[in-house]
Amino acid sequence: MKVLILYQFWNHTQLIATLISYLHKNSIEADSFNIVNWKILSGSDSNIPLFLRIIGPVIRIPKVRGILLLLFQKKIILNLCEKYQVIDIHFLSEYYDEIIHTLKAKNKLIKITVAGSDFYRASKERIEQQRALYELVNCIQVASPRMKSDFLMQFPEYEAKIKLAHFGMQQFELIDSLNVAQNLPKYREEFALPPDKVIIACGYNGSQLQQHLKMIDSVSKIKEDLRQSVFLLLQMTYGAKKEYQAKVLDELTKSGLPFKLLTTFLTEDQIARLRLVTDIALNIQKTDAYSASVQEQIFAGNIVIAGSWLPYNFLIENDIYFIKTGIKDLTEKISDCLTKLDIHKSRITTNRENIYRISSWERSILDWVVTYRQLANE
Repeated sequence: MKVLILYQFWNHTQLIATLISYLHKNSIEADSFNIVNWKILSGSDSNIPLFLRIIGPVIRIPKVRGILLLLFQKKIILNLCEKYQVIDIHFLSEYYDEIIHTLKAKNKLIKITVAGSDFYRASKERIEQQRALYELVNCIQVASPRMKSDFLMQFPEYEAKIKLAHFGMQQFELIDSLNVAQNLPKYREEFALPPDKVIIACGYNGSQLQQHLKMIDSVSKIKEDLRQSVFLLLQMTYGAKKEYQAKVLDELTKSGLPFKLLTTFLTEDQIARLRLVTDIALNIQKTDAYSASVQEQIFAGNIVIAGSWLPYNFLIENDIYFIKTGIKDLTEKISDCLTKLDIHKSRITTNRENIYRISSWERSILDWVVTYRQLANE
């Protein structure tokens, strides 16, 4: 069996590379292709078309890339797919609509790996377009039981096609290697964070869907003595529009709370250190599937306060402690967490072990392998 993974987000490159590495370890030949920057990751040079080798340096030029994408993108993808038995599409965007029809006509085995926002944030019109596309594919993979339930409420006719599997967490090993008690004060200094405050992380990217303004408002309403003990940390290093970023900065300033707003690119090492210096992590984004950032926060020992509407029940089922909240009672939940910080910290002592058990690559890859083998009837 030969698998080709198609994806489009630049920040998923390392994640996809790790997935492919673990698939190879489990005797599944897999390659990936980023449909935007045309970067191919293959275990064999023979799988890389001559055309892509020749234009590799040229595709890095934005204007040239734009022209080439417009003229040749679909043709390149379809030609590339010829060598593979299974085509795994990560994130069902409109771009793939025509391609799926063509792949079906060529009798390819098609798997859709639902990312989360491609389903949860789809318009009514897009949902119906997806319904027709899901009819054509062989397998639909979702990341969690809650996501499966949500998906089947919208698409009950495709229950037989649903499989459960999620990405493993390579970042766990990095966080573990950096988690040295005497180094934690240095990490705070690196980000100019105070040594004696409770660090509250408000979201983990710059998207407006993270609802930063509501988090800032909720923290600003806690009692004055608690306000004196906190420091807000906002990681808006990707996904932020300048206008929204400016609005968040304005609200932070008006709140009178001390804060650090990060807007420049962070390395994986820096992100790991950021997780380790955080005490409380707020996550009230409008939708989510199985966020890697939330898993990192749990593994790093953060007390996570998450929206009750998010699909995190499976965490409870695996004895992972976090605090559920609605928007209206977020201030109350934050206040309780600050007042009883030691109690809440005592409740997360087994979180690290439990999240590793369900989210490490060694465990997660098994579900991917089973899904691919069942799909190919191996």
